[in-house]
Amino acid sequence: MKVIHNIKRCFSSMNYMKKLFFSYFLIICLILVIFSSASSYYSSKSETKQALYTAKNMLLQTTEFLGYKVTSIKNIINVISADETIQTLIASSDEFNRESQNNWIILSTTAKSIMYNANTSKDIHNIRLFAPGGPISFENSKEFGQLTEEEKERWYERSSEKENISSLWLPASFFSSSDKLGAITYVKKIPDSKNLNQYLGTLTATISNSAFKDVVAQAATTLGTSVLLYNSYGETIMYHGKEDFFTPADVEALHLQAASDTDSELQQIKFNGKNHFIGIQPISGCDWTLAILTPSSDILRATRRYQQQTIILVILLIVLLIPVLYRTSKQLSSRIYVLKEYISRAVSSNFEIEPLCNGTDEIGVLTNSFNDMVRQISGLLKEQYKLGYEIKDLEFQVLQSQINPHFLYNTLDMIYWLGIDNEAPDVAEAAKELGRFYMLSLGHGETIVSLKNELDHVAAYVNVQNMRFEDHFKLTIDVPEELYDYKIIKIILQPLVENAILHGIREKSSESGEITIRAGLEDGVITISIEDDGIGIPEEKLGTLLTRGEKNSGYGVWNIHERIQLSYGTQYGLRYTSRPYIGTTVFITFPALL
Repeated sequence: MKVIHNIKRCFSSMNYMKKLFFSYFLIICLILVIFSSASSYYSSKSETKQALYTAKNMLLQTTEFLGYKVTSIKNIINVISADETIQTLIASSDEFNRESQNNWIILSTTAKSIMYNANTSKDIHNIRLFAPGGPISFENSKEFGQLTEEEKERWYERSSEKENISSLWLPASFFSSSDKLGAITYVKKIPDSKNLNQYLGTLTATISNSAFKDVVAQAATTLGTSVLLYNSYGETIMYHGKEDFFTPADVEALHLQAASDTDSELQQIKFNGKNHFIGIQPISGCDWTLAILTPSSDILRATRRYQQQTIILVILLIVLLIPVLYRTSKQLSSRIYVLKEYISRAVSSNFEIEPLCNGTDEIGVLTNSFNDMVRQISGLLKEQYKLGYEIKDLEFQVLQSQINPHFLYNTLDMIYWLGIDNEAPDVAEAAKELGRFYMLSLGHGETIVSLKNELDHVAAYVNVQNMRFEDHFKLTIDVPEELYDYKIIKIILQPLVENAILHGIREKSSESGEITIRAGLEDGVITISIEDDGIGIPEEKLGTLLTRGEKNSGYGVWNIHERIQLSYGTQYGLRYTSRPYIGTTVFITFPALL
């Protein structure tokens, strides 16, 4: 985990070009490795299948050819044993040949000629005839032998073990344990043509080792393959491969036997601690069995060569791709660096810079987006500068507007005292109420005041209006005292009361009326209602009353509505209800804050 963490940290610290290069490099390497692995796997599987198929076919072809050779030799010996001259010669009595010397000469010469013709076969080295009696038994030559002497030999004992065995194949090692490359002997009992259950004598054929050696050697499809030809007695007839590496005893130890002539599939086994493939096939016409043992490493050797070639090819491709990947990564990242430099220059030049053209692909789209952002920021900076100038001007105007009410308040206070000194109480009272009104309007420079302050401000305003219009307006304030200390935005109620007087009550024929202010607290929200008995508001105008810029709305109720929502949220503000010629009620909602 620590190694992976270090790799991630190293990768994250690289610049964009290196990240791009190594990403491409790793992806291509991964693809090539997967491709080469899959190719090696399937080629190995295919090569193994092909090699096993070749070995199986070679096993079948070798067994068929060996069977053909065995059958050919047996046919030659069978023809000789069934020949009438051989039958007459071996079955004649001693008296018959003594009486007619010519008969013996003719028959023996003919028999030798027959056996000589058979000797012309390249596989058969020598043929001898053995008989239990007659003149043959007295001759011990290349063509004839004394059976009584041969009865002492082991091969005759083996051929006599079972009466139903009419022929026998003996390896060279049967006669001499040190002779492993000598001739193979075929022993054939000669049946009586008149009584097949009786045997007149024996024919032996000496077969050169080379007759089978080349055939057995061809069954080895690889250099490490061992080919073993053995008989039912566990004796080696022919062997090709490493000396004493594979013996008939090994086959028995592996418990592998050929089930039938068609059971020629190679099986995978463990032999001497290594994986091998073994195939066993019987030879038709004799008691021989052919076994081949091929190391798995030999089967896979061709696959390994292919794998090595694939690895070399992959390495060459990677080496050739490195400069291509580097150039591609550099070309792609160069446009990123151009954009980076452009951003730095834009910041240093206060976003007063010409747009950058950087293509039409994703990087180009990103560049165009940044160009748009630069234009917007540049416009905002200009607007900010303009707004800053306007704010300074407004601050000056606000300062001036604060100076004027102070001057007016001081002047009204002076008029109040002049009225007292000159015994003019009405003038003094009017100056006092008007001064109180302006004092509450100033509110010590604060924008948030108590609800009681706002109610006093409204009361002062109505008192001044009553002095002007001879007490035409009655103000009723029905607000619980426990709500007096809650905070509200300054100058919220007075403009609404002013609208009620000027646009409601004053429009009546009597020009007099009543205004009632109520307040309540519920679920943390204070609701104030200002109700008048004026002429009301037409329905078509009621829907647009809170719209910015609506004319004939006095101070502008939209301004009050907007101030409340900006300060407390859009769930608060003003709400109007009105009935023509009956009156209007405005509801003000704001959060209960102390």
